[in-house]
Amino acid sequence: MLSNEDFHKIIDIVNSNDNLVEHDYKGKKNQVLVSKELTDKIVAFTNGAKDDDENLKDTVKLVVRRVFNLCDSDLVLFKNGSTFIKLFAEDVKQVINEKTSTPVAKRFNGIDENELIIFHEDFFQKDEHQDFFLSIAEEFIEIYFNKKRISNSEYEQNVFSYILKITFEHLISIYNDDNEFFTGFAGYIFRIHFNEVFEYIADIMLERISLGSDFMVKFLSYYSAGIIVSDGHKYQVPSIKTDSGLRWSVVSMLSIAKLYSKTIKTISTLEQNIQESELLIDELYIDDLSPLEYHMDIVKDKKKIELEVSSIKKELDQLSISKLSEKDETKREAIQQEIIALKDELLDLKEDKENLDKTDVDKNVIQEYITLQKELDTIKRQLNRLYKIIEQNKESYLSLRDALVKALTSKKQKIKDTV
Repeated sequence: MLSNEDFHKIIDIVNSNDNLVEHDYKGKKNQVLVSKELTDKIVAFTNGAKDDDENLKDTVKLVVRRVFNLCDSDLVLFKNGSTFIKLFAEDVKQVINEKTSTPVAKRFNGIDENELIIFHEDFFQKDEHQDFFLSIAEEFIEIYFNKKRISNSEYEQNVFSYILKITFEHLISIYNDDNEFFTGFAGYIFRIHFNEVFEYIADIMLERISLGSDFMVKFLSYYSAGIIVSDGHKYQVPSIKTDSGLRWSVVSMLSIAKLYSKTIKTISTLEQNIQESELLIDELYIDDLSPLEYHMDIVKDKKKIELEVSSIKKELDQLSISKLSEKDETKREAIQQEIIALKDELLDLKEDKENLDKTDVDKNVIQEYITLQKELDTIKRQLNRLYKIIEQNKESYLSLRDALVKALTSKKQKIKDTV
């Protein structure tokens, strides 16, 4: 544990580096940003003073809370090496009263929606959390369908609260903080990404029935029941029905679900194969050229040398004839010097050709490249055919999925008794 003396030293570090603290961050009086430079100083001191068995990140958060005199409701987050502090005053978080609070206040745990919007823009960019909602859908299916075998009745009563709970757990895992702010934030992002979450759930369900999951078939068959009787009352069950009025049963879903799911899986496998093949091909490249391109460049260079050699040899033959017929000794000597220079040039060209031979690509490498490239081209052709299949069936699948999402987000309705 850090001593009071340690805390006083950290306070001195912060006070002496006040220029590294940005108050009213982004124009908001309740936001503070501690720069990466100052955060690093706090982390370095804390790491040297804490016990080895203490979690450094948790300890630094405790240090920041104490140094900046924060309340339990205030938020401390780390982002890109900096420390972000959000202060929650009484007028920011409403006190929730079951009788008098508005639905929005209850939905977001009393947190002002504007605060949630700002936090979402600053700290929850989709490119940083691309698979966030897919992972929530996968966990929901795993827990409540694979393990707990949830009934349709329990699903209708609790599906939203179950997903909210998983969303909250994922958030506190990401931000390493169980601040009640994230209860409200979980509600907010679930609301604005509501359809996305259920589209993922529907995708997984359709994939499961295509793989022959008896439990999923039974669960979805509920939506074909029409009218059921429960506790002596009649209820109209939600149906899987498109906007055009087409009703889907599990049997009619199977063909499109099987084709679509199987094709998507095969596409995923082939795309992975393409990545692996491209990596193998990239490893064979030399100076940004494929082995074949590199070899062809060398062939061209050798051809140029051969042409030069041929030209020089012709010139040598002519000079030899001229030398024999020349009577003037001085001129004969000049011709001889030309012959010597050309022979030296021939030697240089021979050496250049030998060097090219040495740097040429091994035939086995070229063959490996050609084989890999052919395989890659074959995979790409297969992939293009599958893309066409998906495109041809996309409208039907999306129509089915949209109808399933509507059913999954609806509840059975009690039928009024008629006299």
